[in-house]
Amino acid sequence: MVVFFRWGTDPAPTGNGNAGPPDIGRPIPQGWKHERTDVGFVTMPSTQSLVDQGPAFLAHEVGHFLGLHHTFPGTSDGPIIDLKDGETLTPAQAQERLIRFIRRNGGSAIALDGDLVKDTAVDPGTAFWRMHGHPECGRPDSVRVRGTLDLIPYDLTLRPPRDNIMSYYRCAEKRFTPGQIEKLQATIAHPSRSHLVKHQSRFDWSGWFPVGGTFHAGDTVAVVARRPGTFEVFGRASDGRLWQNDYPAPTPDRWTGWNLTAPGAVASGPPTAVTWSADHVQLFFVGTDGQAWTCNWFDKTGWSGMFPLGGSFGAGESLAAVARTKGTFELFGRGSDGVLWQNDYSTQGWTGWNRTAPSAVASGPPTAVTWSADHVSLFFVGTDGQAWTVNWYDETGWSGVFPLGGSFGTGESLAAIARSKETFELFGRGSDGRVWQNDYPAATPDGWTGWTVTAPGLSPSGSPTALSHDADSMQVFALDAGSALQTTYWGNLDA
Repeated sequence: MVVFFRWGTDPAPTGNGNAGPPDIGRPIPQGWKHERTDVGFVTMPSTQSLVDQGPAFLAHEVGHFLGLHHTFPGTSDGPIIDLKDGETLTPAQAQERLIRFIRRNGGSAIALDGDLVKDTAVDPGTAFWRMHGHPECGRPDSVRVRGTLDLIPYDLTLRPPRDNIMSYYRCAEKRFTPGQIEKLQATIAHPSRSHLVKHQSRFDWSGWFPVGGTFHAGDTVAVVARRPGTFEVFGRASDGRLWQNDYPAPTPDRWTGWNLTAPGAVASGPPTAVTWSADHVQLFFVGTDGQAWTCNWFDKTGWSGMFPLGGSFGAGESLAAVARTKGTFELFGRGSDGVLWQNDYSTQGWTGWNRTAPSAVASGPPTAVTWSADHVSLFFVGTDGQAWTVNWYDETGWSGVFPLGGSFGTGESLAAIARSKETFELFGRGSDGRVWQNDYPAATPDGWTGWTVTAPGLSPSGSPTALSHDADSMQVFALDAGSALQTTYWGNLDA
């Protein structure tokens, strides 16, 4: 949406605000007409107008642009009582002119329904309100109009919507009604305005942006989103210590910058991060002794100490973890023989390591993802260099392993996200060094789209990591040739 603010040398605001509701096929209130050509922008007097009249002034004009009319009849409220420039009326004169307007337009108070929205009160306009001797805001909040005009008695009690954004009353508290919100949504869905929220051709990759840091060559990083629109990224430096960078932050690039984290952690492979609530993060990594270790963060207490979880894993291995429900973990790792092992946590403690996902033999670390409390899917690169998957459901246990194609190097790990139930997006660094993507479901025999090059512009030096914090976006992280972190975003680039 484009908003123009006029500018001039005069310190006073220039002109008035202006925007027109598009014709979306609904009845048009009296006093309005829809121009043949829709003006696709909003104009405002000046930025000073927002200081003088507050942000509700801009919201009022945007309301017009998104389909709303005034709460009073017409495009201005003076004509309701036929008020001329500079004219002053007594309350009795204002009442008489208001009643004549009502009689000309049907004879009932419905004539003062300016927007045809059921839950906005009828509105005689601020001109009448002032001429009747009432302040725009405060008490009284209603006026009784009664008397006799041309031998016909009348008696009306008017309580205008002085808190409504589409009125002319400049009161502090301003709002839209549910009926107005419904009309806003209907207008946004109309072709004349749908470009504001949906533009399929602009759902694309943003290009890569530097996040900095210097990490162990060939590593992948760990990332969690405890809340929508946030990231916490963890990486292993060449000395095995873990570093953290959070988004957003009040800095020019919106990142906090890299800081040492998880005191006492020394990893022989990349970390893995998982969260089960907005106040919690859990890190897992293989230590220099070859066993799995974990530490956790809670907002109230900070980082815990390190806890050993046993197992036997090779140097450079990373673990995979999911939290299907709050207070639980399922941890997966690749043993030295390529088979997969699992260790689960609940209120009863850890189960210990057991072989899992029968028939799975991996040439690189596994990746785990879940889309519901009864499900886990594992992805890994097999000894034949292609991607494989296996899934668990509580009712049926482990499935067989399924090949997903592709060509990946020995030791590579895949990245997987489930933006919604029964969907996957799978990423990997191909043998050509580029990032490739394979999505599920698709209208193909195996249900997958097949591998295509994605997130152009970077040839990573390590396996990518992917994350999504809502159904309409994805974020991929990977190290560049200098072992610094880069990230790219997929979503609506017009948003």
